[in-house]
Amino acid sequence: MQIEETDTADFVSCLREAIRNKPYVKPFNGRKNALVFSFDKDMRPFHNYSKGWHLQKPYFDRTPSVVRQIREVLFTHRTDGGRIFLDNSRVYFVDGSLRRTDLCSIRWPKGRDVVSEIRDFKIRLGPRLTLTRVYFKKRH
Repeated sequence: MQIEETDTADFVSCLREAIRNKPYVKPFNGRKNALVFSFDKDMRPFHNYSKGWHLQKPYFDRTPSVVRQIREVLFTHRTDGGRIFLDNSRVYFVDGSLRRTDLCSIRWPKGRDVVSEIRDFKIRLGPRLTLTRVYFKKRH
């Protein structure tokens, strides 16, 4: 799968928006040195964050063409979704037996290291804490 510069920029932009707007989203898997996202049983993509199958998943706000292409390739192997890993050369999934299945090779535009771009963006943004409904007791 050869990815054009415009599609790469759109994909990176989509992940950066998700990181900015949903700080709990973790698009990078350090153990695999890969980006990660999932497809639900209806093959709708969502970001890598789930505290249980029954809770609301953080779906992509928009689906970049890179993700649509991966969904098409995944559909030939699995029709019920699953977690996808994406490094700088391969797209793959790991099933319940921890067996890796390569879906396809991926070629980003020359000079782009998309995995590092997303990893470094998340690191630069740093952890954030948002307080809501905080009440201060007034001193007398």
